Amino acid sequence: MDALLLDLLTQTITFQIRSSIGEDDRGNPTGDWVDDIVDVPCRVEWLGGTERRAAREVTDKSHRIFVDGGVAITEAHRGVLGSRIFEITWVGIRYDEFGAEHHRTIRCEEVR
Repeated sequence: MDALLLDLLTQTITFQIRSSIGEDDRGNPTGDWVDDIVDVPCRVEWLGGTERRAAREVTDKSHRIFVDGGVAITEAHRGVLGSRIFEITWVGIRYDEFGAEHHRTIRCEEVR
């Protein structure tokens, strides 16, 4: 891991994935969330915005999470940082000048 990048990744996050995938009667995915990749150094940035999805569910829109390159995260994962849960909406890979993967940028929404 790049030393400068390590200095920026001051938090740790766990990425979870569904243990089995099915659908409920409304087409939403079902299954329990289980830890997949744990204690990943990261940096979480809030970019702004909120949205009410249902009477009790509010999301903080537009968070960005940075992790080291090579961490196999996809949109099927969710991030857990303490009691905070992040639904991943996009994962981008950033490369260094030699074409090696440097870090991943993850766009997500925090569910409260």
